[in-house]
Amino acid sequence: MITEFLILAVSLAALLYAADNLIETVVSLATRMGMSTMAVGLTVVAIGTSLPEVMASAAAAWKGHPDIAVGNVVGSNICNIGLILGLPALVVPVTCHRAVLRREGLLMILASIVMLVLAVFGGMSRATGLLFLFGFGWFIYQVFRKTKSNERETSSAENTSDEDAPGSLWTALRSAGFLGLLLLSSEFLVRSTVSLATDLGVSETVIAITVIALGTSLPELSVSYAAAKRKQGDILVGNILGSNIANILLVLGLSAVISPFAIAPATLYFDIPAMLLLAFVMVAFLWRERGVDRPAGLVLLSLYAAVIVRCVLYSAA
Repeated sequence: MITEFLILAVSLAALLYAADNLIETVVSLATRMGMSTMAVGLTVVAIGTSLPEVMASAAAAWKGHPDIAVGNVVGSNICNIGLILGLPALVVPVTCHRAVLRREGLLMILASIVMLVLAVFGGMSRATGLLFLFGFGWFIYQVFRKTKSNERETSSAENTSDEDAPGSLWTALRSAGFLGLLLLSSEFLVRSTVSLATDLGVSETVIAITVIALGTSLPELSVSYAAAKRKQGDILVGNILGSNIANILLVLGLSAVISPFAIAPATLYFDIPAMLLLAFVMVAFLWRERGVDRPAGLVLLSLYAAVIVRCVLYSAA
């Protein structure tokens, strides 16, 4: 057990170090490439921090455990909003541009509604999974199309010379390295946490509902903490919106392509509606001038805690 505690401590330290440096490098890379920090948060950082969900859910679907795949997606999205947006808001108010909420915020809500409707009418088929993957590809294309448009508008004002290319390449390599460390440290952190929970006699059901969903969201949590500390609200919100969209369209879509599945009644009647409720609350708070302030952060954290308590009580029943 001492070994697990040491692995957990080292992994957590590595996770926070990687996240802090990743924010610095992606902001630098965005500036060099003419991309907005929001675009970077919605794509590069969001997809990168969603890789644990991709790997965990794909493996679960491949091994014939769709409940784990779906629970991981829904639990991670709930965690992203309730915990990962709620915690930084206790330290500094989180705001973003309303245009982002009209586009990506609306897409997150629509994707959640579609997931709920599909759950009611029988679950995810391979065809549905392919449509989800196509939708995710369209989302990424739209983000980069807007970025390229903005880049053309500013190209006359700022001319990036060829001699900046080596610096941009080095920044990109550093970003990839820190992202790799982020994913590796989160993997060891999840393993050590699950091992500790098992040693302490916590049921595997509780671990799956709480620890795994939280564990695969740790990259988002660490990135959001670092973004809040640096007052990079666009990256923080972009990371959460992009990750939630990726979890539904990419992770769930890929899982359905691997192995079609129905959605469990408990997930249908409580977990997905809870995810949808939190999505509405997040957009409503961010729409205000003051954004997600401390009281709003406490509301989000309370909703997240209520979901976790319900999951634990349900599994114990």
